[in-house]
Amino acid sequence: AQDTRVPWLIGADGGHSTVRKQLGLALLGDANETWLLADAEVETELPRNSIYLIRAEGTMLMMAPMPGATRWRMLDTADVAYDGCARTVADRFARKLTAGLGHPVRVADPGWISVFTAQQRMVPAMRVGRCFVAGDAAHVHSPASGQGMNTGIQEAYNLAWKLASVIHGHAGDRLLDSYSPERVPIGAELLDSTRKATKLVALKNALAGVALPVVFGLARRVPPLRVKMQRTALGRVAGLNVSYPDSPLTGADEPGRTTGPAPGERVTQATPEQAASPGWRQLVAELR
Repeated sequence: AQDTRVPWLIGADGGHSTVRKQLGLALLGDANETWLLADAEVETELPRNSIYLIRAEGTMLMMAPMPGATRWRMLDTADVAYDGCARTVADRFARKLTAGLGHPVRVADPGWISVFTAQQRMVPAMRVGRCFVAGDAAHVHSPASGQGMNTGIQEAYNLAWKLASVIHGHAGDRLLDSYSPERVPIGAELLDSTRKATKLVALKNALAGVALPVVFGLARRVPPLRVKMQRTALGRVAGLNVSYPDSPLTGADEPGRTTGPAPGERVTQATPEQAASPGWRQLVAELR
């Protein structure tokens, strides 16, 4: 064993983080669902331009196209037994997909199979003295919303510029106190959204097969509802909804301000007239 002394320590060592455990940070939450994932060549009539939720045999499957002409990632939310036989898994997916899609589906032996339990857990604080945690070390969750890597990158960026400012003497240690208050609420929101996405993917209720077409059919026929759903989903996936209005760095809002982004909010879109103004051009140049 070797002892190493460092002025700062960032635990970005994954869901089983040793740093988190040594700091005594509890990973609070629960385990939701056990799922089976498999990657295989699939013969199907589905266009390769979307992710599909497929109702079959009273449960939900998901299919997502992968690089290659016929390669798909498949997810089963109910039949998760795997004894090491890839052919058994392939036959089970082929049977259920054929029933759910209404056309013959052939599945080759998967080259990769994984059975995992979707966890929804996070730490209540992300700083202990001169130590921090980030990414999966701070929160583990279902991959249903596809936000794990994005969230970790956000935390790395949030912490890196603050730590650099402190190390170079441009700011005091108190600047680092803003990291946890800014990122813990984002982690909580992430767990909430992934919990909902997990429930959607894993719908086992007998009414789901009737309810889902009604909900999505309504969204297609009512443009304002469709736009709202799209903006909510895309804003979350793209990270455009991330903001820090209650950060210790935000401070009191400016009196009399009625337009433009508030402190802690993302810089908003500008009208063509605003974009042509010297002030907006200077702001864009500064942000670059």
